[in-house]
Amino acid sequence: MTISEMTNMIGNGMMDKLFLQIYRKNDREKLRQRVRYLSAAENFSKKFPLNNEINVFSAPAQVEIDENYTEKHYGKVLSAAVTSDLLAICAINRENIIRLYFEENGLTEIDLSDITAGTGTFSALAGGIISEFEKKQHKICGFDAYITSDIPNRYGFSILASFEVLLAKIISHYNQVDLDIFEIAKICQCAERKYYSKNYGLINQLTCLTGGITAFNLKETENPLIEKIGKILQTYDENMIEVEGHTDNVPISSSQYRDNNVLSMYRALNVADFLREVT
Repeated sequence: MTISEMTNMIGNGMMDKLFLQIYRKNDREKLRQRVRYLSAAENFSKKFPLNNEINVFSAPAQVEIDENYTEKHYGKVLSAAVTSDLLAICAINRENIIRLYFEENGLTEIDLSDITAGTGTFSALAGGIISEFEKKQHKICGFDAYITSDIPNRYGFSILASFEVLLAKIISHYNQVDLDIFEIAKICQCAERKYYSKNYGLINQLTCLTGGITAFNLKETENPLIEKIGKILQTYDENMIEVEGHTDNVPISSSQYRDNNVLSMYRALNVADFLREVT
């Protein structure tokens, strides 16, 4: 669709049903997302004025419901994707360059004929994800993307997996790459380890890819069992569900969280709010 078609659809309320499905189910949130999407489309036009045919992509944030280190101990993990997300307005640019304008980091340009990923930055991570796709014999075309974040910098949220999954979705769409969620998650994980120096597991990426509340059995860490439990919780109308927050045993003290108990409380409150929305 074109930018003008998108703005007309939003202005006429044609995307309201989608907003209510993805985000909180109330009129205030619907109106907020209208403004947010219109602003993103306008900013895309300013940054990339030569592009008119666009696509819209989204990747949710995720929050851990179980303890942080359960995954490393090959146990069972409960995780949830939330309604805060990364939003991207994108267009193919017919060049051999990927341009990512991320509100948090500014413009990143990646020359597909000479990818030098580096390490430790979002630019390096993006180049690493592209490199991992190319290693699997996928030819990547150039595109422009304006990315805006609705993910709060608190309550244990991390933007990292959301960014990885968002970029992987865009690459997969524009290059007709047919990969299952495990393959995409592994590409993101590999790039994260090589180019961002983070040795995390697959749960963050898989949660962003599956959405909702998901239980993972990590008996086989490379191919964990996945079970969606959001619909199961909806059957407990007459019961009380207790949500308890956890942290690891390393003491913390920051401007956001006075101690581990405060962090645990905020995690529990965040998950409880999410459960109210989806049940």
